[in-house]
Amino acid sequence: MRELKYLYIIQKDQKYKKDLNLAVQTYPPFSEFDNKLDYAGFYPSRWYINAVYMDYMEHIRPALDQCLSSLPGYIIKWDHSFKLVKYMMKLNGVVTFAALFTLLNEFEQIRYQAFVPTKSLSHLKAGLEAMVTAIKEHGLVEPVLGFTDNVASDEGTFSECIEVLSVPHRFLPDSGDSGGIRCIPEEWKLAEGSANIAIPVVSCSGGIQAFRN
Repeated sequence: MRELKYLYIIQKDQKYKKDLNLAVQTYPPFSEFDNKLDYAGFYPSRWYINAVYMDYMEHIRPALDQCLSSLPGYIIKWDHSFKLVKYMMKLNGVVTFAALFTLLNEFEQIRYQAFVPTKSLSHLKAGLEAMVTAIKEHGLVEPVLGFTDNVASDEGTFSECIEVLSVPHRFLPDSGDSGGIRCIPEEWKLAEGSANIAIPVVSCSGGIQAFRN
């Protein structure tokens, strides 16, 4: 767009000087796109770069959606983040979204992500069901294990949307008063630990660094 505008101004200036019988000057050519030092006196504005980026992302959106749908989700973990929404534009002074929900697979790849108006899990049901449908259609294994920092609140919704998570699980002994924690599917086997392996417990960054050294 800058180049076309530049050429148009040159054409208009040449016509103006020709009508007045003035000497036509020599204009510097518009520089090549990969020339970072000179754009004939111009440089792409942030709005132009933003428009190019938005148009390109909209163009490849079907490919991105297909790549996302084909990712595995055997072991998943999820959480709400409240940091990003603080930097988003407000509508009449009111924040549009309350949080960003992100669900990762066992390879730390984003499997499902959505801005939500509240922390209520009802906003996520349709997306979770669509995720499970995509996993089945691509011949992948459904999620069998999920990690969250709010089990009591999340278990009902996720077990409803992802039926595999509602099957019986084995309980591991717990040092607390809970009597055990629901953690692994029944068909999984636990690796036996060796008595010769000492597991260090550190509580600060200095202890971690000392152990690494």
